[in-house]
Amino acid sequence: MPEPKLTKSAKALLEYFRTFPAGEPITATQSELATALNCTRRSILRAVSQLEESGYIRIESGKEDCKANTYFLNLRTLSENCAPETNVLLENCAPPATFVSKDFTPKANAVLKSFTPPAAEPEKPPVKHEIISVSATVPEFIHYPVDKVNQNLFRYLENGTYSMNVEKAGSSDNLETIVTLDFEELEQNPVLTFRRLTPFDKRVYVAAGALQQAKNEYISATQIYKQMGGKRKSNPTAKDVEKIVESCTKMMGIRLSIDNQEEAAKYPKYKEFRRGLFYLFPVEIVENVSINGRTTDFCLHFLKDELPLFTFARLRKQITEYTPEQWSLPFSMTDGHILLDEYFRNRTARMRRDKARSKNHSYNGKMLYSTIYENCGIDNKVKRTRAIEKIRKLLNHYKATGIIIDYQEGKDGIRITV
Repeated sequence: MPEPKLTKSAKALLEYFRTFPAGEPITATQSELATALNCTRRSILRAVSQLEESGYIRIESGKEDCKANTYFLNLRTLSENCAPETNVLLENCAPPATFVSKDFTPKANAVLKSFTPPAAEPEKPPVKHEIISVSATVPEFIHYPVDKVNQNLFRYLENGTYSMNVEKAGSSDNLETIVTLDFEELEQNPVLTFRRLTPFDKRVYVAAGALQQAKNEYISATQIYKQMGGKRKSNPTAKDVEKIVESCTKMMGIRLSIDNQEEAAKYPKYKEFRRGLFYLFPVEIVENVSINGRTTDFCLHFLKDELPLFTFARLRKQITEYTPEQWSLPFSMTDGHILLDEYFRNRTARMRRDKARSKNHSYNGKMLYSTIYENCGIDNKVKRTRAIEKIRKLLNHYKATGIIIDYQEGKDGIRITV
């Protein structure tokens, strides 16, 4: 029976285990293994699982005693059906007699008893890892989810379960979608101190989604930065890259579930989404990737065909799109500015939908300042005074790029025409 093909991470982990004295158990935490191989804990989890399922190793869990796991190279796989790489693994071992066990097959024990320590080999030159070279594609459009889960998820939510009202505007129904956020994996990373989903994280997420929609399998922090719609068009600073890397690393470790059972029962066109936990940002950090001829220090590889929040919105037909110019921000990329932009994008998207349904040439709606302030965290007099000018600047940008037709300022609010 042929052995299953190992992933790159599993092969690297197996080679790492081979560096330890033959026959001795290896005790290490997942974080220690991730550090040793310069990869993510998720990659280690998958590699360990594959090696165990394939019979290469066995594991003694230390979880109950709050200790690290212990790993044993499993020599029971030796047989005439083994792949050459497994036999090479065994032939290079020189285990002590105590490693021969009644738990092994007779054939494996016979081979182990006949082992003699291998002769010292000359030092080998360092292995040159193959470079993956790809060409980047710049997105023509930015796809932007406008459903209520996407609207609320990045408003500083933490680990926990949240109820989100999803009934249609003006409806007397009280429909709730239950969203659970699991930050357990983040507890293993002491570097990530800000454990909440922020408006900045959403910009990163949408930018990564746009790059994936443009058929990019590998993306860099610089590519993400350029699709976030920042005011500066140049390459990111070291601080910009650091913020993006931290945001990506945080979202990679977050799992969530979406239970929209009530909504699906009320509105059959909204199919019930999967309720089990899934990763918010299913990517892995990879090395030795050259994008447009440049090797990047931080590169992500997509593990799914589509990011899950985009799938959720697409199945509901609640995605709008912008050109890169329309997606840009006319001011700096702070959480406060992003929240303000998010609010107006969601409101104007709804207005454009209502316009399409009414089949009118234009459609206008009023937004009260008090509602804007409440939704955007503008909670004092100084912020409100400054907000008026920022709103004006934002709407002028929307008008110049074609998101809206016009707007009029009133005493208590703003009337927008789309």
